[in-house]
Amino acid sequence: MLDIAIVNIEDPERANAFFRRGMAELKRKEDRETLARMYSGIRTRLHAREIPTRKTQRKTEPVSDA
Repeated sequence: MLDIAIVNIEDPERANAFFRRGMAELKRKEDRETLARMYSGIRTRLHAREIPTRKTQRKTEPVSDA
């Protein structure tokens, strides 16, 4: 659900709500730690999309039919 909310729907607020609910519901500490690691990793994918990519333009020379 976290992955879908962040990557497909691009809704970090919804993903955060899923994360908080999951943390509240999980009983075992190991499960909460796993969820926290997964959420942290998935969030980096969102931030990677926010970084503008630099497109390089090549200078081209006109083609002559000589």
